[in-house]
Amino acid sequence: MSSTHQLAAIMFTDIVGYTAIMQGDEQMAISMVKRHQEVLEKYVNVHIGKVYQYYGDGSLSLFNSATEAVQCAIDIQNEFRNQLKIPLRIGINIGELLIEQDRIFGDGVNVASRIESLGQAGTVMYSENVYQKIKNNPSFRSTSLGEFELKNVAKPLEVFALSNDGFPVPLKNDISGKLKEPVKHDTQKSWKKNVYIGLSIGVLLFVVWMLLRNTNIIDRSPQELAMKERSIMVLPFDNLSDTPGQQYIVSGIADELRSQLLSIRNLRVISRASSKYYKDKQISLKQLGEDLDVEYVLEGTVQRSADVIKINVQLSNVITDEVVWSSPSFQEKLEDIFLLQNEISQQIVNQLKIGLSDQEKNELIKIPTRNAEAYINYQKGQELIKRGGGKIEELDSAIKLFERAIELDPEFSLAYVGLSDTYLEYVFWGRNPANKILPKALDAAFKAFELDNDKVEIYAALGAISFYRYEVRKAKEYLEKAIELSPNYHPPYEWLAWINVFENNHDKAIELFEKAYELEPLSTKYLGDQGHALYYLHLYDRGMDFINNGLQKYPNNDHLLWLQGFLYVAQEKYTEAITTFRKRAAGTNTNWMLGYAYAMAGKKAEAEEILKINLEKRKNQYVPSFMIATIYMGLGDKEKTLEWLERDWEEGGQGLMFWGLKTDKLFDPVRDDPRFQTLLNKIDSPL
Repeated sequence: MSSTHQLAAIMFTDIVGYTAIMQGDEQMAISMVKRHQEVLEKYVNVHIGKVYQYYGDGSLSLFNSATEAVQCAIDIQNEFRNQLKIPLRIGINIGELLIEQDRIFGDGVNVASRIESLGQAGTVMYSENVYQKIKNNPSFRSTSLGEFELKNVAKPLEVFALSNDGFPVPLKNDISGKLKEPVKHDTQKSWKKNVYIGLSIGVLLFVVWMLLRNTNIIDRSPQELAMKERSIMVLPFDNLSDTPGQQYIVSGIADELRSQLLSIRNLRVISRASSKYYKDKQISLKQLGEDLDVEYVLEGTVQRSADVIKINVQLSNVITDEVVWSSPSFQEKLEDIFLLQNEISQQIVNQLKIGLSDQEKNELIKIPTRNAEAYINYQKGQELIKRGGGKIEELDSAIKLFERAIELDPEFSLAYVGLSDTYLEYVFWGRNPANKILPKALDAAFKAFELDNDKVEIYAALGAISFYRYEVRKAKEYLEKAIELSPNYHPPYEWLAWINVFENNHDKAIELFEKAYELEPLSTKYLGDQGHALYYLHLYDRGMDFINNGLQKYPNNDHLLWLQGFLYVAQEKYTEAITTFRKRAAGTNTNWMLGYAYAMAGKKAEAEEILKINLEKRKNQYVPSFMIATIYMGLGDKEKTLEWLERDWEEGGQGLMFWGLKTDKLFDPVRDDPRFQTLLNKIDSPL
């Protein structure tokens, strides 16, 4: 998959009121779209541009100059105004864009799309950078409409309208479109809030003074204060709802608060898995702080009654064992839950005295959706994929929930991220062929990017997809961008660590894994992955120590037991491996690594039985060819091993396992075979 970056004049067009036209006269609507496309192609070609994509009744075109783009827009509108009477609006911007796999996205595209949405029938609107290019051209007259806060655009932008004779110039107060939603103000609530602030300001000042005194901040220089990194854990909130089955909402609110805080560079946020682990432990907050080297803990309760959500939170300094801030009851309708979460996040930042960049401030006021049902479906999907067990029925259900959320709110970017992440889970757990699933993951991630191009989760997903597609350079770019956006979000560190494992940069790989571990110390998935990586680094004893440490906390975890058995195999302790694999609660009869261990232990009949089961299972559902190849390797059948590895490549390659062929000792008996070397070369020459 190739990609190109370029600077261009970007023009969006859209038929105003098309949905209503379609409902009233379908044939007229279809005729309009056809004529729109014919006229567009005619004039875009005249002005040396290119129509790049059609979106139903809209389009996206690219030009090498702003002058050509604006003149093209004039010609199109003149034809539609004088003859065809098609109510078209046009928006133009100059910006950088990325063209990848016949898709276009980037800041420049987002801004052009939002400017176009502000227009009315017959208008040509453009950004300030277009105005600067054409202002000295007597063919064009422009009128400034003032600055607008566009949706998912960090800073306000000045927008201009073409004011040549015959071209309408909308009044600013009449403009609507893809603008940031204003924060709602309840007069009575605001009055109460002001009274509350007035009464409590003295108390807050005293609390802040105590906080400064007890953390020795008073004695620190401004330079030391600026460099000070805070740390916080958001514990799972308590569910006080009378209605059963509301845990997904409660978990989701804590998760979204944690996600918002992750966008702050100078705030280390302890992971969801670690927070969940400590929730029900009978230890003091002070002990928790010592265990995880964390300074603050946020606790909370959530109560849902019909469509109203009430949240109470308490922020504690676990070092001084003091309550820093105890909130009043926050209460909103479910559709406004993000407004409520934003307010809580900003209060936390204020209490911790963290200075924010413009980008960080923007992240704390974003409203991903105002559709309550879309939010509920999204949170239910998140609850399923965060279980991390890779059960096919849970992944299938999550897909349906995210798709429903998108159907309810097509601009809900997080729902597209959830969809992409779920598809990646299919690949990670070997539930579907990578070559069928990754295009779906990529489409969902691209759509999220088009809606909101500065979310760390989107770049992390694109990086993981590129990793699975063996596109190293592109994966690094996405993952490094993710870390730049949010240095405290752990997944990008792990994907970069895996890349360094397979590039033989051992020290760098371990450094990155340690950073991921610092942020996510108690996730069984990440504990297991780090032990797995040490296997590929041939540090078997160290990997075993890592997995054993995890099993002390989670003694019956199937994933950790599988990796313990995997490392026993690496140490050629096949009896111990067989015993460990058989302890697992799931998949004992089909475990391909158990089949390999049986074969290497001389128990050929048992190995062949597992092979037979997997071959039969493959007739009705997907079983990765890599797994079958591994059993054949244990049985010493080199021809079948290579045959099934080649099939695995045709299916897209089984993720980490196929990457691991570079160093995996299990396949040393065929390492020098030309067919095996050809497969290794394909890893470096992506799909």
